[in-house]
Amino acid sequence: RLHFSEAIIQQLGRTIIYMVFPRPSDYHVHPEMGEAIKVLSGMGKLLTGPEPYKLTGLSPSSETFIRPGTPHAFTPNPGSILEIEVACTKIYNNEQETTLKRFDHFNPWLEIWNR
Repeated sequence: RLHFSEAIIQQLGRTIIYMVFPRPSDYHVHPEMGEAIKVLSGMGKLLTGPEPYKLTGLSPSSETFIRPGTPHAFTPNPGSILEIEVACTKIYNNEQETTLKRFDHFNPWLEIWNR
């Protein structure tokens, strides 16, 4: 028997996730899933790749879409906590996410945080 939320997710065919970033995320990719992003609070940046990387500023109420297969990562601005809502184009499956670089080994984040 499905819980109510599981039944709704199956009916919609997508997952909605609330995420909080007190630190940068890992640089990762979802090969078959897109993400509609809405910033709820905080300030930060979205980095999309591959190189040359594109940086997009994030602020409350800003929205963006990450296409399936686009490598990406999030970071809050120094002194901020970034809160976002993610509407996935499919049902989220952690096994289909590939980490390309851990946040603490990813040079663009180190450069941004050391500015």
